[in-house]
Amino acid sequence: MISRLLTFLILPPHISAFERNYLARMNRIARVFFLAHAPLLAGVAYLCHTGVLKALALTCLMLSGPMVAPLAFENPRHITRVFGVAAMGLGALLVHFGQGPMQIEMHFYFFVLLGLLVVFADPVVILIAAATVVLHHLILFATLPPSLFNYQASIWSVAVHAVFVLFESAAAVWVSRTFFDSVLGLEHVVEARTSELQRQTTSLRLMLDNVGQGFVTCDLRGVLSTERSASFDRWFGAISPEMRIGDCLRTLDETAAQELEMGLEQLADDVLPVELLLTQLPSRIANHSLALDFDYKPIYTDNALSHVLVIVSDVTYRLERERAESEAKEMLAIFEAAVHDRAGFVDFMKEASALVAAATAPTTPMETVKRHVHTLKGACGLLQLTSMVTFCHELEERLAEATELPLAEEVRLVSRWSAFSTKFTHIFGRLEEVLHVSRAELADLLKAVEEGAASEVVAERLKQWTLEPTAVRLERFAEQARGMARRLNKGAVEVRVEHNGVRLPRAAWAPFWSSFSHVVRNAIDHGLELPGERLAHRKPPAGRVSLSTVVEGDDVVIGIVDDGRGINWSEVRARAVERGISVRTSDELSLALFEDGLTTLATPTHDSGRGVGLGAVRAICERMGGRVQIQTTLGQSTRVEIRIPRHHAA
Repeated sequence: MISRLLTFLILPPHISAFERNYLARMNRIARVFFLAHAPLLAGVAYLCHTGVLKALALTCLMLSGPMVAPLAFENPRHITRVFGVAAMGLGALLVHFGQGPMQIEMHFYFFVLLGLLVVFADPVVILIAAATVVLHHLILFATLPPSLFNYQASIWSVAVHAVFVLFESAAAVWVSRTFFDSVLGLEHVVEARTSELQRQTTSLRLMLDNVGQGFVTCDLRGVLSTERSASFDRWFGAISPEMRIGDCLRTLDETAAQELEMGLEQLADDVLPVELLLTQLPSRIANHSLALDFDYKPIYTDNALSHVLVIVSDVTYRLERERAESEAKEMLAIFEAAVHDRAGFVDFMKEASALVAAATAPTTPMETVKRHVHTLKGACGLLQLTSMVTFCHELEERLAEATELPLAEEVRLVSRWSAFSTKFTHIFGRLEEVLHVSRAELADLLKAVEEGAASEVVAERLKQWTLEPTAVRLERFAEQARGMARRLNKGAVEVRVEHNGVRLPRAAWAPFWSSFSHVVRNAIDHGLELPGERLAHRKPPAGRVSLSTVVEGDDVVIGIVDDGRGINWSEVRARAVERGISVRTSDELSLALFEDGLTTLATPTHDSGRGVGLGAVRAICERMGGRVQIQTTLGQSTRVEIRIPRHHAA
């Protein structure tokens, strides 16, 4: 117990450079602080009529310790201990010369000084100061009582003061040691842990030579070190002296080798931040049988970057397992979709096949190709077909600056979709259309027949049954919107559907419904805020979306309303100006929202950010003779209303 207490109270003998510099600075500040007591005590003595010259003389005598200590001691801790005695001495002088009604208040200065001594981060300084003040109180009480109190105090009064000094001293000791361990002594901890880590690294490296990771260092010219793990040689072959890491990678991936060599050259130039450049080095290389992940750690010599540690991991089997798991999840999602909504699955397969055919047609303009690929990605995303979403997203990246569809990309898209559709057609058989008739509609027709309805009336109702009810489409979009909201952490979104019994020709409207998915996704992704944001704006945590269809005169009106953040027209205007789009009027500003490539997102995601979704909506609406209108209130809601003439869409 005593040993642990002494270890706590007495600091380690070694003084680090950081602690020495810190104490030197604190000691300089303390000397200035002590010197300020000379005029202070003289002023107190003057006001209390206790002798100005005597106060100055005794103060200068007490200050001799702090002034001489830096010359007498090399160890900065010894200097601070002298300061501990001097501080209490100055407090005693303040009490002595502060005679009168306020003398008792002067005692608080002892506690202030004890607290200030914590900055030296040495418990011994606190102990010395506490001992000084206790001895001062006891000795002067016995020899010169008026120096302590302006009343006839008992020994118990002195004892109470001493007890409080001890209590504060105990707290100050704990704070001082904590300060040392957390700040000044941290360098000792780091050194000890670094030494331990070096010992552990030796053992760890021996172990990692026998597992699936490779380790090697190279200098900024790319020259490999002679020390490396066995796995590295297994993947890249024997390494000859002065061999460069780019030559190793070149056996698997020429492009990755060139990127790594260029990255090392930039590191050697020392212009851009090291962390930024390391993130731009190749992270994965793969061929038909091997996939390797690369990680890079900087190594510094004399505070300058000298080498890079390259960590290589074989992820071949992990990627294969993840691919298999992804395909299994995807298969399950498709199976559930087909069982839950076979007609919807049929529509998706037909519409997606039509998009692929249109995108790869020789006469399709490139901007339209991008729209079709984006629409295909959106449709697959709503059904959680992860592999197709990823494929379309990567295809969009490759086509971002293209002016025509490369033959290789065309073949890749057709092959990918063909394999995808063949697989599911084989599982679910031939995809046939289904008529949607509710029990209420069937009962109503039977009643009409029983009541002798004219054959023309019956025929017209049967003809209507060949049309697709918009209720099916809207409910499907509603379910997909809820799923997307959960995936984007938007919470449990309330989706209301008002179909008003509208039925439309399936084939004629299929392209429209494919593009309308962009509007639904925008409402969830761009429109609705996260639950926390909604609460901050005094909104219900659950977002609200309304989907509707209604016939007004000769028009079919399709609407979607969300109670989200609304459209920031200022941001739309800024992005339009960047792209050279005229936005001088409100009409031009509204039209700019539908321009291909205009987006308010800085980085495209799998769900949005390409700026082609609304362009696809406008294109199909114009082809069907319709128009799109947007009404929005910033911070409150957005309504998208699409009007299409029934005779144009039939």
